[in-house]
Amino acid sequence: MPRLPIGAPALPRAKAIFFTRLHYLTVTGLAGRGIQLFDNIYLTTDRQTITSTIPVSAHPLIGTLEVNSFRNSAVAIYGYLDGVTEANALSVLNRILVFLDDFEGLLWIHRDSCVGHEIGYLVHGLNTSSNMYLGQRSKANGIVNEIAFSADEVRTTASLFRQLRGFKKDDTEQSQAVDRNSYINPVQSDNGSDHRDSGPFSDIQIGWIQTRSNSSRLTRTLSMVSRAQRTTMLTEKITFYCSALEALLSTSQAELSHQIAERVALISEEEKDRRLDLYQFIKRCYSFRSKYIHGASIKTGDAKYITDMSVLLDATVRRCVDAAFQKKEFRQALLDENKLDTFMLGLIFD
Repeated sequence: MPRLPIGAPALPRAKAIFFTRLHYLTVTGLAGRGIQLFDNIYLTTDRQTITSTIPVSAHPLIGTLEVNSFRNSAVAIYGYLDGVTEANALSVLNRILVFLDDFEGLLWIHRDSCVGHEIGYLVHGLNTSSNMYLGQRSKANGIVNEIAFSADEVRTTASLFRQLRGFKKDDTEQSQAVDRNSYINPVQSDNGSDHRDSGPFSDIQIGWIQTRSNSSRLTRTLSMVSRAQRTTMLTEKITFYCSALEALLSTSQAELSHQIAERVALISEEEKDRRLDLYQFIKRCYSFRSKYIHGASIKTGDAKYITDMSVLLDATVRRCVDAAFQKKEFRQALLDENKLDTFMLGLIFD
């Protein structure tokens, strides 16, 4: 029987156990049972918790290599779940993996990262289910390496994730809440409705189409950022970062590159004498994207130029998203195209 974290309730045999290892992440300042992400799923760095999570009875099914890999994790995800049956086990597992992927992607709001997991396991009774969702992320320069986050940054991300997915606040939410998240409503879609998850084991629509009724500018922007993280091709990263800016800021297809470049400069650069440089940089990104997606070849000597463009564009998208968190008037304008146009015109003629 695996050891429960201190303070956790006794584990009935009927409970299922989820676990997976996180890659390219270290967490500083984390103690105890870890940080609750959603439902009863936790992120932990506690060695005793990690080494004792997998029931011995599941070792033959999982395999020695996988068991040892998890036990050697610097950061792991685990959870004890009620209501898992043989009939719904795979749906429960898929739901957790989709939500976990969302959480991993949101760490990007703090800095460029490539945090991810591989196979997730769900031990239920005498059975073990396993699956994986999507694939490895890479940073804006196409590289994968370990990134350090503080425990507070992870808590911030978990709090934002629960708001994006519409989870109810638990008893610990107030102590984990961060000011930047306390006033946003990213769940609200463009038409004022919300797209909250309907229950703990509800079906996840993989490959669903984002519409105005089930998504917001912010969620569509983060979706494009996630697409950029999924590819190691810098040309594709630049393409998706440009699409992320469009998801956040565009209100018309007319003179699109001018509109986006102007709005990015106004929103993300406080120093007025630096806005022109940023405007021209975004225009170059759009020019490059247009050539690439229409089949133009890339010069061999442009590798360094393209890498620098991807890294700077990633940081620019992050500043724009952060502005949505920090600036209430801008955040409210994102809910309506006319309001967004009016808001941007106000910045131009301020």
